[in-house]
Amino acid sequence: MFAEEATILHRVYIAPPEIIDMEGNEQDTAAAEDIPPLFTGAGSALFSLINKQQAIIESSEEEAHSILRTVIQPEEEGTGLEFLLESEDGGTASSQGIIPDTGVNTAFKEFLERSADVFAPYLGEVSPEVRVMDRATDPDTREVLDELMFVQSMQTPFEASLWMGIATKRTNGDGGSPLYLHFPFQYFGEITWYRVPNHGLSATLFLEYSDYLQPVDTATQEFYILPGVGYTYRTLGRFSAGFFTGYNIGAVRIYAEEDIVGEDWISLLAGESQWFLFQYFVMKPFVSYALNESWSIKSSFCLFIDLSELLRFGLLPDIAYRGEMAAEIQFLNIAVSYRWK
Repeated sequence: MFAEEATILHRVYIAPPEIIDMEGNEQDTAAAEDIPPLFTGAGSALFSLINKQQAIIESSEEEAHSILRTVIQPEEEGTGLEFLLESEDGGTASSQGIIPDTGVNTAFKEFLERSADVFAPYLGEVSPEVRVMDRATDPDTREVLDELMFVQSMQTPFEASLWMGIATKRTNGDGGSPLYLHFPFQYFGEITWYRVPNHGLSATLFLEYSDYLQPVDTATQEFYILPGVGYTYRTLGRFSAGFFTGYNIGAVRIYAEEDIVGEDWISLLAGESQWFLFQYFVMKPFVSYALNESWSIKSSFCLFIDLSELLRFGLLPDIAYRGEMAAEIQFLNIAVSYRWK
């Protein structure tokens, strides 16, 4: 324990960039007019990106455990970049790439990410949280690096979302409004574990209080409580998208506001209630906007499918749709989500 507490952070020296012309001759940095400032600061950008993953310290060449070199060379396809990591024990690691003249920022981001993944294992793992050094003074470099760090901060293993259902297309033909407003009494909670950044397993809970079903031609109120499980796919970024699919099974309580008679599956006097087994298969594509590293707002449409009515296997006969298509199309859902480690 005490040996781990005394461990010092890996010290890295960022060497000035080496610029090679088309003939293979080294150029002075000030004379290399063809090289964008975005690339001359690549070593500092890479250092900061690695430092976001694990703590390292910039030092002088004399005190460094490793030296990070950057070689820049114009190519016919764009600009060639090579990072070299030289350790004091003589070991080396490298990462090479060509940044095309079109889509520079995207290609540069991807190259920095790949290089950080290559070099990070050579620089040791530490637990203390270290502030990323603000070395990138060039606006383009700073923008690229900030976006990379923001995306990496979103790669948390846990995310909780609370959805509120707003409007659903009615499936019956009663001649009324084609939309049913659930607001503010429908909620769908999710807690998702992302074992890998994009794919997660979700535990869910569906709650609603409404008169949406109207299973008979009398006034009723329904209360649903349906726990479930599901799968979530997400992309990462300030603007992102994803897809959830899952299965919820639980109970619905039907409360009679008027006498219900003449039905083979339910008989209630006004003021009485009864519980029934109920379930939904859920499919929900969504879009998301990250307010910061922890909080996001989301929107989606959603398809709820009653498998017992659709497949006719008798789990809950003729309650929800009375022979019509056993599905609800919910046009509008909104949610707030929170990510954490």
